Amino acid sequence: MSHFAANLIFDGQGFIKNAYISVDEDGTICYLSNEGEALIEKHGLSFYNGIVCPGFINSFCHLKQLKNDIIKIKDKNHKQFIKHIDTGKNETLNIKKLKLFDRLMFENGISVVGYNFNSDIPCDVLEELKVKYLPPNSNIAISGQVSDKDFVVEVSNKFTIGTGAIVSNNTFCVLNEIKTLAIKYKFLKLTNLLKAATFSGAKALKCDDVFGSFEIGKKPGIILIEGVDLKNLKLTNDSVIKRLI
Repeated sequence: MSHFAANLIFDGQGFIKNAYISVDEDGTICYLSNEGEALIEKHGLSFYNGIVCPGFINSFCHLKQLKNDIIKIKDKNHKQFIKHIDTGKNETLNIKKLKLFDRLMFENGISVVGYNFNSDIPCDVLEELKVKYLPPNSNIAISGQVSDKDFVVEVSNKFTIGTGAIVSNNTFCVLNEIKTLAIKYKFLKLTNLLKAATFSGAKALKCDDVFGSFEIGKKPGIILIEGVDLKNLKLTNDSVIKRLI
């Protein structure tokens, strides 16, 4: 069993100060501590400076070249988290590209990727959808703009985050998306942004029984966000992701 402690644990919906999380050999959550328990000496406890949180959910990634609906992300032992690959008729999957993107996204802290198979949905239909997708860096690359502020205010507690299309954003980094959102929409709190990248994303992709939050029995993956302004609860230019599980 492994124990991961940090200045802050983000459980998918909120922060727990000086807490720790315990997982068994296959990454299943066994225990989530209360505030302050990480300050008590415990054998095998590893303390990290920063924020420990569940693996990110990239809720919208247009991988047209790969013909996928949902891509499976692997852990360092090559155990696969989730799979829903649909190559369609007369279409072949580019395995080389898939493995490259798989590695990049895993290293960037992503545990699940959702692909919107129809990118040509009319704007009026998109506005009616219950799930709101924000791929800010992709939008900036394509149009030079991001979503309207009033729209973001309206969905601030229920949106999800995606990296968008490969042609406009090939970093596959949800943390970069969070940084951009924090700059463009200063009213968004880090809690809103991390919830969108974890709990809300898992809910949207209907995989919240395993991913998106630290709850006993789940296997969401564990990442560390380093270089955080912990006093003001803000990301910085130096904020980076480190995979723990």
